[in-house]
Amino acid sequence: MFLYNYCFPTSTSTPTPTINPPHTPTYNKNEFLQEFKDFTAQPKNNAPKKESEGMLQRLFKKAALPAAFYSMDQIKKLRDDVATTVSQYNGPLRFEKIQIKIDGIKIDGVKIINPKAVEGRWMAKCLGNSELYESRLTNLEALAKEADQFKSNIILFNYPGVGLSEGLASPDNMVKSYKGVLAYLEGPNVSAKEIIGHGFSIGGGVQGEALKTYTFKPETKTCFIQDRTFSQASKVASSCFWYGNKRPIGWLASYLVESGNWNFNAVPPEKFRNKTIVVQNGNQYPLLWGAPYSKPANDGVIRAKASLAHYFTKKNKSNISNIPFLFIYRPNYTQKYGAEHNLPFSELIEQSIQGKSNSLSIPTVCLSILAKETETLNGYKQFLNKKIYG
Repeated sequence: MFLYNYCFPTSTSTPTPTINPPHTPTYNKNEFLQEFKDFTAQPKNNAPKKESEGMLQRLFKKAALPAAFYSMDQIKKLRDDVATTVSQYNGPLRFEKIQIKIDGIKIDGVKIINPKAVEGRWMAKCLGNSELYESRLTNLEALAKEADQFKSNIILFNYPGVGLSEGLASPDNMVKSYKGVLAYLEGPNVSAKEIIGHGFSIGGGVQGEALKTYTFKPETKTCFIQDRTFSQASKVASSCFWYGNKRPIGWLASYLVESGNWNFNAVPPEKFRNKTIVVQNGNQYPLLWGAPYSKPANDGVIRAKASLAHYFTKKNKSNISNIPFLFIYRPNYTQKYGAEHNLPFSELIEQSIQGKSNSLSIPTVCLSILAKETETLNGYKQFLNKKIYG
């Protein structure tokens, strides 16, 4: 495992590398497994003294980021499961444990190297609120499929205070950790030429906030996927109590999220909107409800009106230049209602193919964004938005 050190200078919001030992590691699965198991044994209380937080902040964190409350026994069991899964894996993916040190806080992560990836292409994942990156490593089939769909390498990490990542699990630290991962990818140890940012659920909020202040190198090509996320976290809170005499509870929940500084905003800045793909499921029962698949629907966690897709479907259809690429996918009828939100991304991609030729997919649009195929992208956007606006 290699440790990389980043700090956030007061003069800029973009992380700057301070220690970057060059290396070209030779992959050895047994070494990775031994390192993974040895690291499990290190007590989490070896971390620097955590920032203080009040009882109200802990309550917010319990609701917004339950992954921060995994016990060491639960983490150890999950990592043991990962070690078993990786030891039995005979596919092409390779794995490298990493730590990125940001302002004195160690962020725990792993690089997943796809030998078939386009040179310099990396996908950085911002996970959901109940996820540890270790849980993704227990489903290597889905990860391998996703790496193949995007012809990309993948980097996974845990937010501060989650798993073995140090520090306080707070909105500011979550955003800072993602910006540190982006800086690590752009640094000389990886030298990423193309970065695909994938924000899932609350991770979409983390990505949206990070893009407001992070500055990419001019030569880095980027694309961002906001996957089954909200416009604002407060809208998720209020939408849980949207009907009848429960509405006052919704207003109170929204107020508490805002006052507790957990109100992530997943709406991408305008300069990134033509590089952004927004994904949400469509209505599952069109015949019963009379609604087409092209309208956002509840996915069991995020209600339709709280979704980022809904935010953009309300926009003026005559000005699509400031609207991202909107994918409203058709859920599988055989799924249990509510399972749409946690459907593996690789499976969602297979369900979200658009067009009679079955050729217009999320990876298709993403790779065209990276290639800066302006004319092709304009055609994609007109086709996708026509399905939504009519």
